Amino acid sequence: MRMAPLRLALLATGVALGTNLLLYALARLAGVPFQVAPPGRPPEEVGLAAVALFTALPMALGFALYVPFRRRSPRALPIFVGLALAVFFLMLFPPLAAASDPRTELSLIALHVPPVAFYLWGLLRMEEAL
Repeated sequence: MRMAPLRLALLATGVALGTNLLLYALARLAGVPFQVAPPGRPPEEVGLAAVALFTALPMALGFALYVPFRRRSPRALPIFVGLALAVFFLMLFPPLAAASDPRTELSLIALHVPPVAFYLWGLLRMEEAL
């Protein structure tokens, strides 16, 4: 059964969001401190709202840009897969620089995986549907 691109984007984003909220809650229950100190700024707490926002917003933006770009370029899929992977690897460095506790680093890095995985899944399914 084929799904419309918007439904695929919403499904992928929703599953990634749910996964990240669950991972965050499990890490909190395990006692992981989510205190980070970005260079040049005072320490701050990474809260549930930030996890939700930084999971859903980039995915929604990526999907929103993909559909019109796909209409103009037959190479849209490899370009967006490459961009998603590049952003994933580049975004691994901020948690390493900002978190002082190794459990926090590991948890923040783990929170980067579901959005990328489900974004790539959504792109591939979207490509099949278009």
